[in-house]
Amino acid sequence: MNKVLKGHSGSIVTLKYSNSHPYIEKVGNVRRNFERMTALSKYNWIVLPQIYLYDEANEILQMEYIHGLDMKTYLRHNKPNALADHLVGITYHLRDIRHDRTSPVPYHKRLMIPVTDSIRWLDKEKHPFNFNFEEFYKRIHPYLYLAPHSEYIGDLTLENIIWTEDRGFIHIDPVTTPYHSVEYDLAKLRQDTVHHWFLRNDPNPDANLVQSLSYINEALPTFEGSRYHDILMLLRIYRHCDPYTSDYNFIARTVNRLWT
Repeated sequence: MNKVLKGHSGSIVTLKYSNSHPYIEKVGNVRRNFERMTALSKYNWIVLPQIYLYDEANEILQMEYIHGLDMKTYLRHNKPNALADHLVGITYHLRDIRHDRTSPVPYHKRLMIPVTDSIRWLDKEKHPFNFNFEEFYKRIHPYLYLAPHSEYIGDLTLENIIWTEDRGFIHIDPVTTPYHSVEYDLAKLRQDTVHHWFLRNDPNPDANLVQSLSYINEALPTFEGSRYHDILMLLRIYRHCDPYTSDYNFIARTVNRLWT
């Protein structure tokens, strides 16, 4: 029996079988996954699923199914040290691969376009946030100069990491984004380690799990103005949430708390 999932990106993800061997098929909006996985596959410091098929015309991506532990299960049975060390190493590798020296247009100027485009709706739609487009852009603008134009994963969340005994930590859903910076990977991680998006469906999360997230967060590098990058990444998820669902309410609460 095939298991079908639907994420916030709108893609349909299905666990399928071929000759009793499982694999993942993702349909819709997959070019960005293929692009990012291809770009990252040349590095030996990150482990990715093997791609079996990419059909650009039909927007189909088939790839290896990773049988292992999700990070919630992993952290319930292991200390957070190894995961923290892995994430710190990954982020420093990403940061050290700089692209801002290869373009005639300064990165912060190119970054203004996707940032502006992604928040224009704040002045056009009803929303639960305590600010408008101009107010948010005024706050985040000074920090666009500080984000490095670097290599990146694109959706570096704990939900997108699987651990296996023979291959370690595997990143299962890299994605091309318009931001092109490790700072936004760190913002995605802080969704989990600080704001607990990772635990949003757990009404009574395990205290040791919360402590593990705090340990990981303290180990990660930080950038000035991180709260506004965190808001920006949460607003991207909000755009894909149905009104007044638990995810919608979680983001509204978290963003407004960060804004104050």
